[in-house]
Amino acid sequence: MNAEFSHRSLHGHPRARRRLFIATTLILVILAVDFLTHGVVRGYVRSAAASLWVFTGSARSSITGTGYFSTRRSLAAENAALRAQLSEYQDRATAYAVVSEENVALRAVLQLAEKEKGITAPIVSSFRASPYGTFLIGAGVDDVSPGALVLTLGRFVVGKVTDVSDSTSLVSAILAPDVVTDARIGTSLVAVTGRGGGNARASVPRGVSVREGDPVTAPAFGGRAIGIVGRVESDPANADQTVYIQLPINVSTLKYIYIVQ
Repeated sequence: MNAEFSHRSLHGHPRARRRLFIATTLILVILAVDFLTHGVVRGYVRSAAASLWVFTGSARSSITGTGYFSTRRSLAAENAALRAQLSEYQDRATAYAVVSEENVALRAVLQLAEKEKGITAPIVSSFRASPYGTFLIGAGVDDVSPGALVLTLGRFVVGKVTDVSDSTSLVSAILAPDVVTDARIGTSLVAVTGRGGGNARASVPRGVSVREGDPVTAPAFGGRAIGIVGRVESDPANADQTVYIQLPINVSTLKYIYIVQ
């Protein structure tokens, strides 16, 4: 069996040998004819090759002449220009939104300044950053003094200035966790306990009418509002009802405040 395999490996399959013999014979015949005709066969081959080259060149010219590749290049350039233009429009829209927001804040400041004399200052630290319910404002010793009231542009008291430096001041939030403030809800005087984040809680006798949206004011701050009633929970088994108080604005979005001495 090994001998048979070796024999076939050396000499190949009979059909393969036949094909090789025919191809070799054909090549020899073509060479002989070309020799006897003094190169006529080579001339035909060169002519055929030249015709093929002319045909492929014409095809290339036809494809190029259709503008296919130039059209793709122009479309790519146009897409790039459109993307750049879209990015520019998005930048303009963002800038317009910022300017519109600042204009709204400035109008609120003007309305507030007509009623109370004070200054406007930016908030320079997160309202929620400190666990002690404090934040920094961009007004220093030349502008404010300790004890000044800090109001939102909607005239709600959010804190008092407790420390002043050259260019900034520290504000303690009125509704900071566990800070107790005497306040008035309707006709009732209550103790409001801060819970942080512009929220507080108070207990009101169950017979007192309290509704959502009622203002919560503080006599110690000139009767100014420190929040509104957000929710009321009443249990017939209890003599008091729980009132949840909140600022009517998300304190984390505050950017400017108004300072009243």
